[in-house]
Amino acid sequence: MRESITQGLILCLFLTGTLIIFGVPLLIGQEYELVYVSVNVLYISQAVLLMAGPAFLGALVTYYSGVHGKFLTQLFMAALLVRMLVGGTIFAFSGQDFFGGDAYTYDLYGHLQMHAWNNDQYSVYVTNVYLARPGAAWGMIYFVAAIYV
Repeated sequence: MRESITQGLILCLFLTGTLIIFGVPLLIGQEYELVYVSVNVLYISQAVLLMAGPAFLGALVTYYSGVHGKFLTQLFMAALLVRMLVGGTIFAFSGQDFFGGDAYTYDLYGHLQMHAWNNDQYSVYVTNVYLARPGAAWGMIYFVAAIYV
């Protein structure tokens, strides 16, 4: 029974990823052209594949985590499926202004951190001020900057 649930979740994740890759470029509006230059199948597939690796590693770690590893892996995959559906829907229907304020922040500071690593003094100053704040998401900023490099 558990194996069929796992196989069903894997199939749903694969189909959802495929739907996002081919469906989102058809649904997005022209306002994304100003922000993201061009949103197409290649752009979306890179984003989905970029997250597939860490998700797979997370599933492996969860699977081998002990007595409840199989159940926790199924729970992880179900949560990932919901996250993919919600995130894809928000992006496709331009809901980021309402739901994605943190995404804009991570994008801005990740971009600045990338320039800071190239010794742009203004970017060094701005990112240092941001990262000195309590609760600053320094890990996310570095992750986004590493993607942008």
